[in-house]
Amino acid sequence: MDDELGLEDLPESIQLIIILIFFGIIIWGIKDIEPFKSTIQSIIDTVVFIGKIILATVIIGIICYIIYKIYVWRKNLKIEREMELKGYDKYIDARGHAVWGPPEEAEKHNYFTEIVRAIEEFRSPKKYEKEVRYQDTLFAWLKSRFPDTKMEVQRGSSRPDIVIGDVAIELKGPTNHRDLDSIPSKLMRYPQHFERVIVVLFDVNVNPRYYKEWYTGLSKKHPEVVVIRNDDH
Repeated sequence: MDDELGLEDLPESIQLIIILIFFGIIIWGIKDIEPFKSTIQSIIDTVVFIGKIILATVIIGIICYIIYKIYVWRKNLKIEREMELKGYDKYIDARGHAVWGPPEEAEKHNYFTEIVRAIEEFRSPKKYEKEVRYQDTLFAWLKSRFPDTKMEVQRGSSRPDIVIGDVAIELKGPTNHRDLDSIPSKLMRYPQHFERVIVVLFDVNVNPRYYKEWYTGLSKKHPEVVVIRNDDH
């Protein structure tokens, strides 16, 4: 039809408008002719009816959404007041969740979150072949931000790569299957001597499916452990 109307050189949007106008004129011309009149009217009535249903559904949905948001807001406000009366502080944990707790606990979590954020911001200057190089560069980065950062502090039979206060940081890189498999055994011991544990993985060289299964399993068994993957160099 475009060729017959000579529209091939026009923009597609203009072509569409012209075609719609063309068909609109045809429909307008036959709207009073039977049996087209009754058919067209039936179609119009159906479209209007469906439009009313859709509009009513949208309005009801919006009203329900507003009511739900008000309910959640009032509920959260009530919880906040109760927590404040108990003397609790609100803080964001390392996973980004809002949590309430005693001031001293909130302070610890805020400090831990700062450590996690600092590690996430760290970028290794280059790709190394030995883990100790990743350890040295990350240690220097953290030491500049957290003065109490120490290297390989021995507590019991545990000796994490980096320690900041009561936070143990276990580091792997380049990371292969064997490195991933060695981490769970350490997570059985570290919590006995450290309050929090962070696992940092540099240059992960494992099958994506294997890593996903490893990460899922670790998260289920040790949900308190934060895993930070750093493949940027």
